Amino acid sequence: MHPYLRKSLDYAGSDFINKLLYLLLLPLFTHFLPPAQYAIYANITIFMGFAGLLYLLGLQQALFSFYYEEKSPRHYRSVIITVLTAVTASGLLLSALIAINGTQISQLIVRTPNYGHIIRIVAVIIFFDSLFAIIRSLLNIMERSRSYGLLAIIKNGIFVCIVGFFALQRSLAIEQLFIALLVASVISFVLALVVIIRYTSAMDAGSVGFSGTLFLRMLGFGLVMIPGTVAMMALRVSDRYMITYLSPGGLHDAGIYAISYRVGSVVAFLNGIVSLTFFPYAMKIAAEPFAKRSYTTLMNYYLLGGVVIASLVMLFSPELFSLFIDDAYAAAIPIVFCGVISTFLNGIFNIINLSFYIKKRAGNIAGTVFLGALINIGLNYFFIPRWGISGAAVASVIAYLFIVLFNFTIAEKMYPVGYSLRRILGAIALLCVIAWINPRLPQTLWFSGIKIGLVIAGSILIWMVSPSPKLLFNKIQENIRGSDLSS
Repeated sequence: MHPYLRKSLDYAGSDFINKLLYLLLLPLFTHFLPPAQYAIYANITIFMGFAGLLYLLGLQQALFSFYYEEKSPRHYRSVIITVLTAVTASGLLLSALIAINGTQISQLIVRTPNYGHIIRIVAVIIFFDSLFAIIRSLLNIMERSRSYGLLAIIKNGIFVCIVGFFALQRSLAIEQLFIALLVASVISFVLALVVIIRYTSAMDAGSVGFSGTLFLRMLGFGLVMIPGTVAMMALRVSDRYMITYLSPGGLHDAGIYAISYRVGSVVAFLNGIVSLTFFPYAMKIAAEPFAKRSYTTLMNYYLLGGVVIASLVMLFSPELFSLFIDDAYAAAIPIVFCGVISTFLNGIFNIINLSFYIKKRAGNIAGTVFLGALINIGLNYFFIPRWGISGAAVASVIAYLFIVLFNFTIAEKMYPVGYSLRRILGAIALLCVIAWINPRLPQTLWFSGIKIGLVIAGSILIWMVSPSPKLLFNKIQENIRGSDLSS
């Protein structure tokens, strides 16, 4: 089996299992937690995401530009030791600050000080999650796909098992969810540390330790990325906080919106495969003459696969909700398009940003995302009081569309790859049409049967006219590498 096919299957398999695990949790979450309680859980986990960015110091993004800067075991080991030491030090300091100010943080993010004790648990979770995240990023850049995927499956599997135990005891509540997160974080970090120590010890690099010079260079790149990454988080989740404060339904509406976005973000399955499988390879071949052809091929296949997956999620969102989600969240069905289209646009944005990673122009990414976040916040400020969660959904799509088009224009001038703007806009227009039509279709059993029948017929037709998976993958690789591949 071709190594990149195996890596793709490793990443795809692990990501599919993780998405399936979270899908299994949705019935439990929506059964035991009313929308307002789910909003509290979502808002706190969003805070964990924001805080985790500060813990990582932007080093997670810097790895893609600096790990292969020198292709030697000594350099690789120096990078690994340096980033782990830096993240550990920053994590201890920031976790202490969060624990001390737990009550104030609770008041800020969920409009009540009553969850300060959970924030103190969260401080510990973020510390271990940050180290776990940087180790998995190292494994990704080292192309250790199997270890990368298994660690995530183990972590999420532990979390699901503990949540399931509490559900069987009929005692699942906010506190139990964060206890489950804490246990899963600690165990998964210990396992990840064992894995990275094993790989690092196997490197014939001599005595190598923390490099202050390397750290400062990576930090110089990473610090520029932090505002952009924070802005990206704001672009992705600020609407949840703004709904909490601006929507007439408050936390109830925020819970409805969070569930719709969670279901819609199933498209992130494809994003994960692209970023985990292709991005490390893309950075390694950046100096090769066929690199640009590789990037355009990636974009074309992403547009095709993304449109198919996104269309299916939107068309079958009523059935997904009826099967997995409690009826209290039915109001989320019409706005599933928000998570679907926003996640799809985010995938396009990430592919375009390869140009900026190659040129080490992190400021362009950060600046664009910052503008997008401002647009999203501004539109939410006007839309949410008038149209509630529907206004937030439209604002999110507009903001993501802006960052895609803005960075496309800059990237094609700075490092012209040759992406087709017409194909990008066509894919987005098709999804917007489906998003508009879908709520107007009859939501009946017989119509669901028609949709399922059409999907089955289409799948059979594609299977009949398509080459075998091996030939198809070889064709993709031929297009990517710009040369023939042996079978």
